[in-house]
Amino acid sequence: MNSRLYQVTQSFRKTHIVRMIIFLLVITFLCYGKSSAQTHARQTHKKRFDSTSLAIPDTLTTGDYLSEIEKVFQIFNNVPVALSSFSELDNIASGLKNNDSALSLIKKRLSKGDRTVNLQNLQMFSNLLEELKTKTNRYTAQLNVYDTSMDKLSSTVIKLRQDSILFLILSSPALTDSFDTRLQDLNEKKLLSDSLIKQKATFLNNLRVHSSANIIAIDELLLNVNTRLKTANLKVFGKERAYLWEMSETNEKPEEIEIKNMQGNEWKIASFYFMNIKNNRYVLLIIGIGFFIWISYNLSSLKHLDRLKAIDEFKFNCIIPFKLLTTCILVLTLAPLYDLDAPVIYTEMIEILLLIALTRYYYYRLSRPVFYHWCIFSLLFLALLLIRWLNLSVEEQRWGIFIINTAAVLFGLYILIFDFKKHKEANTVNAILPLGILYILFNFLAAICNLFGRYTLTQLFYSTGIYACTTALALFIFSKAFTEAFLLQIKSSRIRKKYPEKFEWQGIQKGLLAILYGLAFIMWLVQFTDNLNIYDGINDFFSSLMTNPIILGNFSFTIGGILLFITIIWVSNFLQKYIAFFFGDTGDETWDDNKGQRSRLLITRLLLLVIGFLLAVAASGLAMDRITVILGALGIGIGMGLQGLVNSLVSGVILIFDRTIRIGDIVQISDKKGRVKEINVRASTLLTDEGAEIIIPNGDILSHNIINYTLSNNNIRTSIQVTVLKPFDSEELIAMVKEIVKSNKNVFIQKEPTVIITGITSKSAVIKVSFWCKDINDTEDTESVITKGICEHLEANGIMLL
Repeated sequence: MNSRLYQVTQSFRKTHIVRMIIFLLVITFLCYGKSSAQTHARQTHKKRFDSTSLAIPDTLTTGDYLSEIEKVFQIFNNVPVALSSFSELDNIASGLKNNDSALSLIKKRLSKGDRTVNLQNLQMFSNLLEELKTKTNRYTAQLNVYDTSMDKLSSTVIKLRQDSILFLILSSPALTDSFDTRLQDLNEKKLLSDSLIKQKATFLNNLRVHSSANIIAIDELLLNVNTRLKTANLKVFGKERAYLWEMSETNEKPEEIEIKNMQGNEWKIASFYFMNIKNNRYVLLIIGIGFFIWISYNLSSLKHLDRLKAIDEFKFNCIIPFKLLTTCILVLTLAPLYDLDAPVIYTEMIEILLLIALTRYYYYRLSRPVFYHWCIFSLLFLALLLIRWLNLSVEEQRWGIFIINTAAVLFGLYILIFDFKKHKEANTVNAILPLGILYILFNFLAAICNLFGRYTLTQLFYSTGIYACTTALALFIFSKAFTEAFLLQIKSSRIRKKYPEKFEWQGIQKGLLAILYGLAFIMWLVQFTDNLNIYDGINDFFSSLMTNPIILGNFSFTIGGILLFITIIWVSNFLQKYIAFFFGDTGDETWDDNKGQRSRLLITRLLLLVIGFLLAVAASGLAMDRITVILGALGIGIGMGLQGLVNSLVSGVILIFDRTIRIGDIVQISDKKGRVKEINVRASTLLTDEGAEIIIPNGDILSHNIINYTLSNNNIRTSIQVTVLKPFDSEELIAMVKEIVKSNKNVFIQKEPTVIITGITSKSAVIKVSFWCKDINDTEDTESVITKGICEHLEANGIMLL
């Protein structure tokens, strides 16, 4: 049994070995056949590629591999190009670094407590932080855009790992050997691109973290500043420090290094403020240069024509000979108003420069005693600035400010009580009394608040008292200078165009000064309230009042929109009125040489009115469709019988704005003559010489020819006659009569009187004298006085009257 089992086992082993050998031989044959087939196929493919350059559609060719490698090359080559588009990263990094410096300085200043930080500084910090936050948000948005682009670029590079053709090339030794050089270059490009992407991504992520940290720091500082502002506004009337007589217990003198650091930080913060707050300050420079060129051009043209003496009648005392100095005063006056929340040190420097310019101006315009008073005023201001920057203890600072405020009060009282008469020679005499009272009042309040520990109020009051006076005086000079420049423009334009040089400039000067003084008062009031730290509150209140909508039925409007509408209409009317003056046309000429120019000016005026109306409608927010509906309703009402009433109402509006007649004018309408007493919307009233009142509908006024004797001036031409007996010397008689006429105060001597000898007979002749009276109201008295003077003078010289 065992022998039999053994034989079967041996037979099975031999059979199994034989089968294994046969299986291996078959596998070897098959592999060899497949290899030979592949080699044959490559050779056949190579022959076909070389011969026809065409590949089998389902088979990758060498061109396909090269095309794929080239595509990858393009992707890696595009990486530096794409990353170079991140051009703002360096600027953002620099901006964030500057933000860090500004935030660090603000944090240091705030950490020192309220000893060196006043309300104006806090407001400046708030504005600066808001601007830094806006810029940082803009940086963040740009960084997010770059981050999105970086993700797309990285995703494109990562997708190369899933490229099957590229994987086939890199996994096949034969293909790797075939494209070895190209693959080495590709590897270098890959390493370079990976390095650039990693470097730029790290830089970008760091900037995003930096930007987020800046936003957090800015928000914290804004919260701190706004909290201090609210606290200061709430506790400004409370006791902040010890009473002045108790300061000896807290006599802590700051270190000199600390003072220097604080001063340096002031300048640095100011520089950061001006670098970050962009409010087009170059406009001030353009205004100054334009004003200087305007004056210089007109003076040069008059000098070239040898007619500089023609402006002597104006008695200019601002632009001649101080055109450069006046320009500096103009720019320095507008600078603080242009940037109300500027750093304190900037405001102080502007005020110092303005004081220097005004001192230079007053040196030539004021008498010595009055000029010395101005110098004392300037020195008191400079002393306050020095105290703030000197290395003084808190007690020394407060006592110094108290002494200067007390001296300012005494100085102001001396000027107003004992020395006011000396200021009558100055043109600013009308402003000295209110400004003097203001100066005394605010210095007195500053001294009292300092005495009782209200230090914030002390700063507000003494700075307001000084700035209010200097700004008011500078604005006065500004108004005078602009008026003089406008009159110079009219005179030089008339001379260049060969118009008559004489014109009624007093009325133009008076009207322009009234407008400029009103504008100057508004500018002064803005700076005055800003110095008292109440401008923002007043501005917010009026802004809310002006922007709150008022709804009447389906119609809604705002008070601000209505006021804006009226303002734009008024400005357009003002421009159309004064634009002719700018070109030398004052409207009183009788020659015909400028008909073309007057036609062009008329068109310009109409355009200004139309454009002003359209701008007013657009700016006020009134919907054009609603205006159309209202006009349609009015048209229906007019068509139903309201023509007469509407005619009178519209005519009244035309009379008010066109100023064809004005209250006080002497006019003749049809056969009715009198003085205009009232101009109402529906009718106007004339007062006759007999005392009767004539009520005329406005429609009737515009439907008739209007003779206005006082439209542009109160001048009127009149004539008198005297009869003299012969013989007489005609030339001597004419000269004698002209001298008598010119000697009368009511005669307008700029227009030469005329004397004509007519009605000549063998025994006598009629002397007809025509002249212009300055005031139409005194015409009869003037005629009487001149007639009497001529008669008496002729009889005294032996010429008999008939």
